Amino acid sequence: LPPMARELSEEGKVSDELIDYYRKRADGTGLIIVEHSYVSPEGIASKRQLSIADDDVIDGFKKLTDAIHAQGSFAIAQISHAGFESISEEKLDLNEMSSEDIEHMKDAFIEAAVRTQKAGFDGVEIHSAHGYFLNQFYSPYTNKRTDDYGGDLENRIRLHNEIISETRNRVGEEYIIAI
Repeated sequence: LPPMARELSEEGKVSDELIDYYRKRADGTGLIIVEHSYVSPEGIASKRQLSIADDDVIDGFKKLTDAIHAQGSFAIAQISHAGFESISEEKLDLNEMSSEDIEHMKDAFIEAAVRTQKAGFDGVEIHSAHGYFLNQFYSPYTNKRTDDYGGDLENRIRLHNEIISETRNRVGEEYIIAI
C-alpha cells in the first residue's frame, strides 16, 4: 500500500481511527508505507498531518506498527518536510539557508528516521518528491544555491546523500532506507 495522506492524526499524533484504517489495509497486504510525517514543525504540510518531530510520538507509532504487524504486513514510515509547500508561517527558503540551517534540517531527518526504528517500523522512506524540501534541493529550477549544495547534480543531491549515509550509520545495515 503506497503512502496516502489520510489526515487522521490528532495534533500530529497517531489516532485510534488511523490505527483502525491501517489495520484493515494490512490484512492481506505485504507492505504498508504509512503516510508522510513531518520531521520538524515548520515542515508541516497540512493541519492533520502526522508528526515524527519528537520522541513524544514514538508510543503512538508503536501501537500503529504493532497493529500492522499483527496482520502479517511489513510497515515503512515516510518522513518529510514540506519546504515551500508548508502551511507553517516559518517557511524555509533553501536558497537563503545557512550551513547551520542545513545541518539542522539534516539532523531533523536523521533523528526522525531513528524514531521510526524505535517505533517498530521495518524501514523508512525519505520523501523527496512533489516539490517538498528535499525535492527543492534536487531540482535545478528551485535550487539556485552557489555553495556545495547547489549547481551540478552531485551538489544538489549532497544533502540527500548525507541524510542517507548518516541515517544508515544510526539505524544499522538491516533497516530499510528508501527515498
